[in-house]
Amino acid sequence: MKKLLFLGLVCTSTLFSADIKLYTEDFPPYQTNENGKLSGISIDIINEIKKRVKDDISIESNDWDTSYNKALNNKNCGVFSTGRTKDRESLFKWIGPIGKTKYIFFTNAQNDYYIGNPEDAQAKAKHILVSKNDVSHQILTNLGIKNLKVSDDKSSKENIQTVAKDKEVLWASDYYSGIYKIRKLGLESKIKPMMSNRPFIATTMNIAFNINTDEKVIENWNQALKQIVDDGTYAKIMQKYE
Repeated sequence: MKKLLFLGLVCTSTLFSADIKLYTEDFPPYQTNENGKLSGISIDIINEIKKRVKDDISIESNDWDTSYNKALNNKNCGVFSTGRTKDRESLFKWIGPIGKTKYIFFTNAQNDYYIGNPEDAQAKAKHILVSKNDVSHQILTNLGIKNLKVSDDKSSKENIQTVAKDKEVLWASDYYSGIYKIRKLGLESKIKPMMSNRPFIATTMNIAFNINTDEKVIENWNQALKQIVDDGTYAKIMQKYE
């Protein structure tokens, strides 16, 4: 069910204001939605940005594919936390980075084979499980990997449970979010990461705004983010999640 959270903003730094709609997903530890309350690294950063700009903001949590496409197709809308990849670069205007991420494979803990790259993964797994329109889905598709099994379940619960009991599949995911979700399901003894020191993609996490968003919004938000980094607020937020 969609959860809608309205955030009131206070700022005296600019006379410009806009109505902004942000879309996201449940993607801990960057953002998580529990009983309609959003929290996490990205939420804390956006809450700091809102103190320094004068835009009216609403945040809506959906599955990733829905959130991504709403931002892609609607002015003054954004989606987070979004990996900034070559394929996405010209599709959005960017605020960030607000974090970093690395995508790897997870496998059944009983497997002892070596994987050095996505081609190895394709050769050794019956299926590679991915979430629709996720960075891993887009990158592995572009690399020509043929044995992807695409899921609409962005919570990844089904994929994680499948890997825990099936030695013939791999799951492609962000390392930090993957570890968090596996632990939350109590399956850390049944699943292990592969290529954690050699991710098949390492990228930044950002807020991606619709390409037709007012340029003043992009300027103000990037300026506010720079202030957050420069005055030490960003470092304090990150320390909370270490």
